Amino acid sequence: MELNEYKILSSVETKHWWLKFLHRKVLDLLIIEFKNKGRKLNILDVGCGTGGLMQLLSNYPNYFELEGCEPHPWAAKFTESRGLKVYNCALNSLVISKKQYDVVLCMDVFYHVNIEPNKDINNIYELIHKNGLLLLNVAAMPCLMRGHDIRVMGARRFLKAELEDLILETGLFIRSIYYWNSFMMPVILVSIIIERLQEQHSTKDSSMHVPPRLINLALFIILRIESKILGFIKLPFGSSLFLEARKFS
Repeated sequence: MELNEYKILSSVETKHWWLKFLHRKVLDLLIIEFKNKGRKLNILDVGCGTGGLMQLLSNYPNYFELEGCEPHPWAAKFTESRGLKVYNCALNSLVISKKQYDVVLCMDVFYHVNIEPNKDINNIYELIHKNGLLLLNVAAMPCLMRGHDIRVMGARRFLKAELEDLILETGLFIRSIYYWNSFMMPVILVSIIIERLQEQHSTKDSSMHVPPRLINLALFIILRIESKILGFIKLPFGSSLFLEARKFS
């Protein structure tokens, strides 16, 4: 990801509607896992970026013991400056250490240009304890590739079937997989069409800036409403895919 995108991310990740919703979703699932296990969880955030998710989880020190890994030196240093434990390394360096975790988090890492999906999902498998949990979010639907993907060095977007095949090949058991941010698809598609017509893939300003407060709140509420609906019916499209999987052996 471009350095400027990391710097923008560090300033908006506790406020931006999309990130706030994703981080809260992860927190809620981890609290459920903590209550089910009845003990403190050892958690690794793979590709933790500038540490926004870890910072949120650090508010629950009796629930979670946190570590992160981030290959970008500036982002890793920024995460460390928040008082968080982070390894400035790639995923395969952690696998060599043989350490395993109750939960591995992987938020929007697998579409990065430096990721080899088949290799790195097996690396993640090795990092998970028996009966451990993987929570993974990826960018979805190749038709949604746009300037933002270029700026964050995104090389691929996944369809649900592709992600299912990737996970099942490791031996992980999929508990849940679904598209989300579905209600915003018409807006996203219109913005992509306009961007392509204007040929602004690489020059457009970052899309990670926080919108005005009322719009930011409204978009967050839309995701909350959508999540309630997704509890009853899964939609066949969305800009992201979220997956929960468990390791049983």
